[in-house]
Amino acid sequence: QNELAKWATDMGAVHKYDLTSDVTHLVVGHIDTQKYKYVAKERPDVKAVLPAWIAAVRESWLQGGETDVEKLEEEYRVPTFHGLRICITGFEDLQQRKYLEETVTAHGATYQGDLTRAITHLIAAAPSGKKFDFARQWSLKTVSLEWLTDSVERRMTLDEALYDPFLPKEMRGKGAFKKLPAETTPLGKRLRTPAAEEVEGKRKLRRTASTKLGSQSSAIWNDITSGSFGVRQQEEDNLWQDLANNGAGCNEVVPAMSKADDHGSASRDQPDGAHDQPLFKRNAGCFDGRIIYVYGFDRTKTGILQEHLHQNGARLAVTPEQLCSHEDSELESGFLITPSNIACGELEDLPIVAEGLTRVNEWWVEKCLYQKKIVDPAEEVICKPFPRLPMQGFENLIISSTSFTDYDRLHISKAVKLMGATYDEVLNEGVSVLICNSDSPPNPKVKYCLKRSIAVVAPSWLWSCISTWERQPFEAHAMHLSSERSRDSSQQPQTRKNSAIGADVSIKER
Repeated sequence: QNELAKWATDMGAVHKYDLTSDVTHLVVGHIDTQKYKYVAKERPDVKAVLPAWIAAVRESWLQGGETDVEKLEEEYRVPTFHGLRICITGFEDLQQRKYLEETVTAHGATYQGDLTRAITHLIAAAPSGKKFDFARQWSLKTVSLEWLTDSVERRMTLDEALYDPFLPKEMRGKGAFKKLPAETTPLGKRLRTPAAEEVEGKRKLRRTASTKLGSQSSAIWNDITSGSFGVRQQEEDNLWQDLANNGAGCNEVVPAMSKADDHGSASRDQPDGAHDQPLFKRNAGCFDGRIIYVYGFDRTKTGILQEHLHQNGARLAVTPEQLCSHEDSELESGFLITPSNIACGELEDLPIVAEGLTRVNEWWVEKCLYQKKIVDPAEEVICKPFPRLPMQGFENLIISSTSFTDYDRLHISKAVKLMGATYDEVLNEGVSVLICNSDSPPNPKVKYCLKRSIAVVAPSWLWSCISTWERQPFEAHAMHLSSERSRDSSQQPQTRKNSAIGADVSIKER
C-alpha cells in the first residue's frame, strides 16, 4: 500500500487516507469496505479502480510520451461484482437463468449453480425455497433481482440491505445510489467536436508515453499482489496452505442443525420445485463419490472444505437428516471431517448418525488432494483425531524436522504443537529431538545432532507416539550414521516403517 501511494505521488497525485470531497479515485483491494460502499451510494464522481491501475500508469509514465489515463481508468475499473460468488434461485425460465449467469460472470463474479457456504450472494426470485432457507441459516447475503440490475447500472456493488427479497418491489433499491446530473450545453457556447474531446481527454503526464500495456506491467503487478493485494483466485490456489496455517486455531464449533430448523433439507432447488435432487450435485474427483460430513469448523472453514470436497467428487451431507437418507453401506465408507485441534471426546453435539463415519481431520483432505486419491487414515495416523490433548511427557520437548515435503512438515509442526511440544524450524543446541525422514544423501542436520548428542529419530517415532498416545523412547526409532555406508552402495533408502540404519553411534534420549 505504501509503495502504491509513493508511485502515485511520484506521478503528481495527492494520496489521502480519508475519503474527502476532493478525492477523484478510490483504489480498491476488496469491495467489502465502508469507503467502497459510500462511494457506490453517494459519490458517482469518484472512479473505483484496481491497484494495478497505478502500476499500469506508472509503466507508461516511465516509458515517456503521452498516457491516456482515462483509457487505463476504464481498463482497470473495479468490476461490478469483483470477487463475489453468486448463486440464483427461483428463476425457472432457462433463458433467464442463462442470462443471469452470463451477466454475473461478465461483471467480475463467479457463478455457481450449487449453494455452498462459500457463496457470497444468493439472488432470489422470491423469499422462499430450499436455497433461500439455507442461505438465511448460513447468514449469506440474499438479494432480489433488482440488486443485480441496479448494480450493473451503477457499475458497483450496491447495499444489499436495500434489496431484501422481503421488501415490496416498489421499495427495493430506494436511495441505493445517486446519479450524475445530465450534462447540458451552456447557451452561446458551441459544441466541441469529438476530436477535440479526445485530445482534451488525454491527460498529460511528465515522461508519459504509450497507452499499451506490455508484459512488464503484469510482472510489476504480480510483485505487488504477492503482498497485501491478493485476489480471490490466488487465495483459492493457496487454499490448503492458508487452511493449515489457520486451522489449528479454530475453536468455534458449529452446532448441528436441528430437524425443526431444517425440515426437508435434503433437497436443493434446481429449480425450487425439484425435491428429489441432493443439495450438492456431485462432480468427478479424488473423493470418488464418498459421503462426507463436515462438522465442528467455523462457517468460513466449513465453506472452504465443502467447496473443495464438492469440486473433487464428494457427496456432501450438510445436515443429519441427509446422512439418515443414505444406506448403512454407504455410510460405512464415508468420512466425518472434524478439526485437528479437537480431541475425540471433546466434540460437542455430534449427531448420532455421524458416529458411523470414519473420522478424519482437515489434514486428511490436504493429503487426498495432494496425492489425488483417497488416503487410508489407518495408514496415516496424523490424519485421525487425537485421543486427548495434550500428550503427557511432550510439554518439555523441543522438536525439529528435516527431509519432509512442505505439507508433511507443516502437518508435523502442527501436530507436535497440539501434543504439547515446541516446534522449532531452526535446528540449534536447544532442540531435544530431530525427526529425519531420510538421510540419503547424508543430511548435515543429522551430523550436527550426532556431534551434540541430540536425538535423531525416524518418523516412525512420532507415528508410534500418536498411535499409542504415549511418549515413546527415542532409542527404538533412532537413526544412525553407518561408518561403512559409503562401501554399501546397494543399501536402500529408509522407508517410513523401517528407519533405523546401523548402530555405530550411540544416541541417548535427552
